[in-house]
Amino acid sequence: MRKQNNLFSAFKPYAFSDGFQFLLQRLAAQSYKADKLVRVTIEIEPQDSLLMLSKLDAMSVDRCYFSHRNYVHSIAGIGTAVSLSASTPEASLDIFARAQAIVAGTDAVWVGGSAFTGQSGNGHWQDFPAARYVLPLLELSQRHDSCQLSLNLYAHNYATWQSQLLLLGLLRRALRVENPRDQGTNSVVERNNSLSYQDWADTVNQVIGKIDVGELDKVVLAREVKLEMQRDVDVFQLLRRFTLANSVEAIDRSHNSVNNPGSSQKGYVFALEQGESIFFGCSPERLYQKIGQRLTTEALAGTVGRACNSGVGASNLSNDQDNNLAQALMFDPKLILEHRLVAQAIGKSIAPLAMHVSTRAKPDIVKLGSVQHRFQAISAVLMPSIGDAEVYKNLHPTPAVCGYPRLQAQRFIAQTEHFQRGWYSGTVGLISEERTELAVAIRSGLCRGKELWLYSGVGIVKGSEPLMEWQELEVKLTAMLSALEVAEPQLS
Repeated sequence: MRKQNNLFSAFKPYAFSDGFQFLLQRLAAQSYKADKLVRVTIEIEPQDSLLMLSKLDAMSVDRCYFSHRNYVHSIAGIGTAVSLSASTPEASLDIFARAQAIVAGTDAVWVGGSAFTGQSGNGHWQDFPAARYVLPLLELSQRHDSCQLSLNLYAHNYATWQSQLLLLGLLRRALRVENPRDQGTNSVVERNNSLSYQDWADTVNQVIGKIDVGELDKVVLAREVKLEMQRDVDVFQLLRRFTLANSVEAIDRSHNSVNNPGSSQKGYVFALEQGESIFFGCSPERLYQKIGQRLTTEALAGTVGRACNSGVGASNLSNDQDNNLAQALMFDPKLILEHRLVAQAIGKSIAPLAMHVSTRAKPDIVKLGSVQHRFQAISAVLMPSIGDAEVYKNLHPTPAVCGYPRLQAQRFIAQTEHFQRGWYSGTVGLISEERTELAVAIRSGLCRGKELWLYSGVGIVKGSEPLMEWQELEVKLTAMLSALEVAEPQLS
């Protein structure tokens, strides 16, 4: 079916403000349609999406951003044409079909995510329900050097229709202001860990005890670190600095192996604003991509640090050290076990849904800024009746963020972690009519004004040692703290 998007083309792309005005005029000429998506789209000049979102920091309008790995495609959203929320795991599964029905026949994209437990948050997670997806009022979609501006209207009554048109007019004026100034370093006033090292070691030893008697194979334990900053955090400027510092050309994962140890990979970059809070991060891990009935997922587990960034000017000695760490990642029995548990569990989860499942024969290595992981691609052709709800239910949470067996690991986490994970280790991503792309929401944090809560986790399996796992938590926090231009944390 040909998609109806009211796409207006020009001999060359419009400037942003001119294209925005052209689309507003087109919308003003449209007739009100109750509970039906009206969408107009035009090609415009490439934009700095994160800078644009930063401009609206003082405006009471929700913003969202999601960038695919290696920044090959990004979606920036401003305002809400319509949102879908859920407060229970069961209701969260219904969102997929509801979202796809609303955007049927268009290329409109929902941006959102869901919580690790499938339950709504409280306390500092109070703005985040079990799941929420937003169809932005203004959507900016960028692929390489092309940029598409879209405006979406969806109203239950004429008054809402008019208020959405009014807000779009206000946004156009607000986005014409001067670019915000990046204020640079934002100092940490206070740092608090959710638990001490001794408490951590005791919990790890509890897990090892349960593994030794056969009750568990793996549990992923996490930690929350709260930072009180000197001033309010501009999350979109923070992510802009991070992406500019780490932007690289897209690479072929098939060459990202121990035989080509210099390859690097960049993660999904995301920020979702709800109420007074913003959930944000840079995740290396895909939960799944579904295009029609073709499913792609992956096993990403087992972690070592980096000896260098493998960038221009890196010394040969540092490269040699980095490659030695990669070799350890490929051949260390504990890391092999941690990864194999994840790969096997994912394969078993999707087998009942698929006509065919294919797993890459040998694991590769994915190198990130400060860590590197074992990686194995898994693909499947789903049965015709299988939709996103079934795939999501079977895959989330994976052993990479929960453990195995799943139910026993979930129960242990609920009993021993004395903080809310919220959307950390939940999911973030995009839903459209024919395609769903979800990332596992790790390497992430929550921002409320001057307060930041950062999260990291590690998988505990047979052979795990408390001190080494604690140090891995610290390594994973380093990338986010570096983006904040904060000194690397010390063991405490």
